[in-house]
Amino acid sequence: MASYHLKKMGKKDFIAKLSEVSGKSKKQAAIDAQDFIKALKLSLYEAEDIQFEKFGRFTIERVAPHMVRDPRSGELILSQVKYRVNFKPSLDLSVGVKEAWEPVFLDIPEL
Repeated sequence: MASYHLKKMGKKDFIAKLSEVSGKSKKQAAIDAQDFIKALKLSLYEAEDIQFEKFGRFTIERVAPHMVRDPRSGELILSQVKYRVNFKPSLDLSVGVKEAWEPVFLDIPEL
């Protein structure tokens, strides 16, 4: 199946949607969104897993050091430990997204 690029929602679009859903002004919605993001980041910095029921879970994954090749010299070197943020959507969110987008993709002709 061909890949299609969907419209991306930026920060301004999200704040407008949050304002519409909450009934708050755009200014207050922007403050609320910023506070939420700040709290989410601080919790992840403290290595806490964050779970929102019926939405999903944010976790920190440790990526162990492994052998990689330096592209310039071709030399094998040991990479450093990395930490990655993962998001696993809940079943409710996954099913909701599928139901919302499936009719859109059914209308797209195969290439």
